[in-house]
Amino acid sequence: MPSGSHSQNVQIGGAVFTRSANLTADNSSIYGDASAPIVLAAAVPTLTWVKVDADEASGTFTDGHGIIDGEVNVYWNGGVQYGVTIDVTTNSFTIAAGGLGTDFPANGTQCYIAQEKILNIAIDGDLAEMIGILADVRAFVSFHDVDHHVIRAVELQEDEPDCWDSDMAENPYTGDIITHAHYTQGTIVAGTLKIAVLQDSTP
Repeated sequence: MPSGSHSQNVQIGGAVFTRSANLTADNSSIYGDASAPIVLAAAVPTLTWVKVDADEASGTFTDGHGIIDGEVNVYWNGGVQYGVTIDVTTNSFTIAAGGLGTDFPANGTQCYIAQEKILNIAIDGDLAEMIGILADVRAFVSFHDVDHHVIRAVELQEDEPDCWDSDMAENPYTGDIITHAHYTQGTIVAGTLKIAVLQDSTP
């Protein structure tokens, strides 16, 4: 049977705190392995940024930016807003209300905008035993059900894994079955993303 392990170790002075989980399940899935990497395209820096409201803004890009109308994530030092709808005319853009996450920053802030990509994925959070996520750049992943409701959203820092196992108190993946994930990254250097899932087929 597939298995997974998750451990934590904290040592401060003479105090040591450890925790480990070793779990088995019916199946495992890896999204973004060496044979099929999930590429995180570089984000696009803004040339100008004008905050209109907590989730509305406008601004400009330089030539050749590549951002088109649709859903994007907006990053800056100190926050990220995801599920943002952007409208682009040549090098100018406007952002409509409706994004989720951190309130937009002040006028003139250097922001980085990334077009959302979609990964087809199958996770029944109620049957999951362990889920790990890792990106080698600052990134953001939101997990959605078939009706596009967000089940979980998580910001990732460079090379810092986000791990959950069923021995922990709270299951952030519970609810409707996850059918797809939206993902982006917030730097100007391309990166990669991995998602590993350990899951039972039956309760």
